[in-house]
Amino acid sequence: MSLHELLRQPGIWRGRDHDFHQARPGSANGLPSGHPNLDARLPDGGWPRGALTEILHDHPGQGEWQLLLPALRRLTRQRHHVALVAPPWPPYAPALQQAGVDLARLVVIAPRNRGDDEWALEQTLRAGHCRAVLAWPAPAITTKALRRLQLAAEAGDACGFLLRHADARRQHSPAALRLRLLPPDRVDIIKCRGRHFSAPLPLAGRR
Repeated sequence: MSLHELLRQPGIWRGRDHDFHQARPGSANGLPSGHPNLDARLPDGGWPRGALTEILHDHPGQGEWQLLLPALRRLTRQRHHVALVAPPWPPYAPALQQAGVDLARLVVIAPRNRGDDEWALEQTLRAGHCRAVLAWPAPAITTKALRRLQLAAEAGDACGFLLRHADARRQHSPAALRLRLLPPDRVDIIKCRGRHFSAPLPLAGRR
């Protein structure tokens, strides 16, 4: 088959056939983030399923919960489980409940030994019982370990969210999406499969 004939096949994707700056109508199969400006710019119309998303911040409490709460609320109200693996502090249940998260669907996994965190995270992603998994990996996590986690998210069809310090931006990562929080209400999309962004995105129209 010639190249010309190959390119005429219906299953062939070509970059010029699509708008790189808006999600394609009718093709959204991501987890809605609850932030319309963000969803409109992600290939699947929301957080990527079966993949890792890295949320980078200069320090904890910079807006990561505000970014993720709409999706967590949606999932738990739909009776899906959400796991928190090795959170640095116990989650504040009253605030989560006030935000609409069903606490009965929230699972907190706190390994006794720090060395078990990666193993627990990989198993939770792979098991497929939790639609979303939030984790705070050690700064020294290796690229090889991140690849294992990406494969585990794919196997479990889970949305894996890694909350990491902004210094991790210098590390190569297999994550499908990498964002950096820019307080008070913007994010910098520093990696997105199939897309390129040159300016921070305001999170207007939060729900």
